[in-house]
Amino acid sequence: KEINMSKVKTTKISKTKALELIKENGSKMFTATFIKKDNSTRVINGMVDKPIKSTNLGYISMKEMRTSEYRNVNLQTLTNLSIGGTKYKIN
Repeated sequence: KEINMSKVKTTKISKTKALELIKENGSKMFTATFIKKDNSTRVINGMVDKPIKSTNLGYISMKEMRTSEYRNVNLQTLTNLSIGGTKYKIN
């Protein structure tokens, strides 16, 4: 079944809310877009398969599905998030 992308709503949220959503998502797949150290944009599809204990907005470790390798995602540079069919724009 095709999804009509023109009807997908984007909700604006804070970085703190983004961390909450990632924690609540558990080990389900999601997509994160962030700015890497070299200022390039990275889109990663994956999951967090280890519980996030910290509440600070540092780095989280995601398992990338394409390579099955772990990647660090900087929550300070997070720009977009897609979880459970909802797209979020990070303020």
